[in-house]
Amino acid sequence: MPNRRPRDTTWFKLDNAAKIYPALKNSKDSFVYRIAVRLKDTIKPDMLQDALVDLAPRFPSMFVRIKHGFFWYYLEANPKLPQIHPEPALINQKIDSQANNHFFFSVFYYQNRISLETFHSLCDGDAAIEFMKALIFRYLQLLGHDVKSDGKILTVDQYPSPEETEDSFVKYADKSGKKREAIIPAYHVRAKKFVYDEGRGVITGRMKAEQLIPVSKKYGVTLTQYFVALLTYAIYESYNGFIPENRPIKIAVPVNMRRYFPSKSLRNFTQYIHTIVHVKPNLTFREVLDKVKRDFEEEIKLETFQGSINANVYAEKNFFVRIMPLFLKKFVLGIVGTRLGSRLETGTISNVGIVTMPESVMPYVESFEFNLTTAAVSVHGIGIGTFNGITTISFLRSIYDTSVERRFFKTLVNEGVEVTVESNFWEDKA
Repeated sequence: MPNRRPRDTTWFKLDNAAKIYPALKNSKDSFVYRIAVRLKDTIKPDMLQDALVDLAPRFPSMFVRIKHGFFWYYLEANPKLPQIHPEPALINQKIDSQANNHFFFSVFYYQNRISLETFHSLCDGDAAIEFMKALIFRYLQLLGHDVKSDGKILTVDQYPSPEETEDSFVKYADKSGKKREAIIPAYHVRAKKFVYDEGRGVITGRMKAEQLIPVSKKYGVTLTQYFVALLTYAIYESYNGFIPENRPIKIAVPVNMRRYFPSKSLRNFTQYIHTIVHVKPNLTFREVLDKVKRDFEEEIKLETFQGSINANVYAEKNFFVRIMPLFLKKFVLGIVGTRLGSRLETGTISNVGIVTMPESVMPYVESFEFNLTTAAVSVHGIGIGTFNGITTISFLRSIYDTSVERRFFKTLVNEGVEVTVESNFWEDKA
């Protein structure tokens, strides 16, 4: 075990994006996402447990518990140790902090798979991937493998920098102007739902990334734009007769702000854009694709992101908000979150892009998977990631109907993409 400076940070304020999640989480909205990595060999639990504990000084903003003061929730260093567990049958469930030693992340194992489930108040998906990569790397080290970080892994012999635990929303907010998104209620899929505590359906498609590139080039769009348009059109084809004219299909797309600001934060630093497609008779995929592309071009601009950051930080620092006691803030945040959260989106799709590992680690790793959660009214969460030339698209859903997934993957097959589909067969339980 390397010698390291003791952690001197004992508590953190929740970052700007994290503040709303403790007020909104409930039995139907867990705000928990999942990253899973399959290795070539069966997991050794004792080594995995040691690797997880070794990460504590390196990731101080993860090894915390959520506390509440009179005005705000905050994160406090957790003196307990996290415990790994065999992977349960149900994924992306609400984290029971009492049963989890007050931690708000969980590490599970099953055969050759390691899974990390994280409550969104701790960090966003890009930060969680860095944590997962560090966990895999440390685990391989403890097994005695000769692996090297090559600057691609945060390792246990490094000191965490102050920039890694900062609230980048506050740091990069300025006075250049504020931007608020127009409130447009979205269409929500109405279909028979699973009993929440009994689980959700998962359908995952795996395909060669090189086969997707010609498809996006064919339409003159990025892969993420293509996937968003494909999801939108699959929803349209599946439920066209039930979609009111005043309820557009609205897809939320998280964007990593570290691509636009020089942030090294390992907490939340993501902004959402939305694509909005109003339905009409005989809507074509080309029309949907053109609208999605225009929405991306209008939304993905530095000045737009800057305006959103400014607006959110301004709201947080408003005098009346600051002096409002927590119980009242929680009530207000609940109303705001309902109006501005999942009720304003039909579904969410997140593409974390290409996940890289050092060359010395690659022989031990088989695949990568990213699962978003669903919400009370937003019944589809789609996570996308590419690792070692394979793109994985994972649908999590809270309904029995699989029309959207079938149309989505069938279109890819018709475009010449070879897709291997896996399912947990929840659709058979109707």
